[in-house]
Amino acid sequence: MLRNVILLALVLALFPSCKKLRLCKDGEFTFSRQEDNSNELKLSGYYYTVSEEYPKAASIMLLFRNGVSVNSFGATLDEVQDGIVDLSIGENFKNLKSGWGIYKIENGSIEIQSWQTIQHPCKPIAREKGKS
Repeated sequence: MLRNVILLALVLALFPSCKKLRLCKDGEFTFSRQEDNSNELKLSGYYYTVSEEYPKAASIMLLFRNGVSVNSFGATLDEVQDGIVDLSIGENFKNLKSGWGIYKIENGSIEIQSWQTIQHPCKPIAREKGKS
């Protein structure tokens, strides 16, 4: 039993260092960032989704004309509906990969790829598709 605990502690101690040891790497986008000149989406505000699991919480995404997306904002549904969402991007957030990504619009469809916001030393890519 003690050997299992020691082994588990050793694995957990090395887990944050796996990127430094090159045991894992961040995900890569499958397309390049490109300007959005399509005018298919309004880019003067934000988009939000509400999950069935947490109906009082909203996940907020910003899309910029230069093809960059940011999806690490959260708010309550009441804040979104009342228009009191804080969308300021702090200096600490600017230096992180989590939540940042790119998008493209082609033939009436949108594809968004972003580094996931999970607490993990390596950032896998989240891929979302839909109709614009």
